[in-house]
Parts: sequence; C-alpha cells; structure tokens
Amino acid sequence: MRQISQAEAVRELTSWNKSSLLGCTFSRADASVVFRVSRATLEMRTPTLFFLDGRGEAILHIGADASFSLREREELAVEEKRLGFKLDFETSLQIKFVNHDSCFIYEEKSSVPSQ
Repeated sequence: MRQISQAEAVRELTSWNKSSLLGCTFSRADASVVFRVSRATLEMRTPTLFFLDGRGEAILHIGADASFSLREREELAVEEKRLGFKLDFETSLQIKFVNHDSCFIYEEKSSVPSQ
C-alpha cells in the first residue's frame, strides 16, 4: 500500500479514465458492498466523482478528510474476506473515509472507453 495525495489520486484516475473503462466497489465499514459499478467512464468535478455506465450514474462525494492509497492485488485478502467476494483487479485506488467506509476504483483492463 502506498499513501498518495488527493492531487496524485486525481492524476491517476485521469490517466486510467483515458485508457480504460473503470470499476468501483464501495463498501460500508459495518456491512457488505453498498454498490458496485463496472465498465464505467468517470467524470470528475473535484471533490465529486460521477461514474457513468450506460445504464445510470453513481455519484461519490470525497470529503476533505478522506485518505488515498494505491493498493496491489496481494494486499486485498482482508477486504475480500469482509466483502465475501474476490476483488478482480491488479491495482486499485482506495479511498478511505473518516467513518471507515471504503471505495476501490480500478481499471478494467479488458475494456476501452469509446472516443
């Protein structure tokens, strides 16, 4: 796990959004998955992220007290056990909120956004 700043997180997401469709898994600290979006494009109006997947939109507001880290596949065993399913990505941007909720945003390598 590598902690990064919000500015670095925005740069990473911008880069991923240009080359791939994105996925997002948001989970509450006291529950399983709250929502999961796949094959989405991302629109950023910092501090709000809009995930658009052709069927609808998911909105995620990032507060000033959120923390950001890049996570690798091998670091996710604890989260997978808590969620009850495999998180299927190599690298993700994890956003942790002060209430301990968590969001993973990742590239879906098999997909390319339409231009």
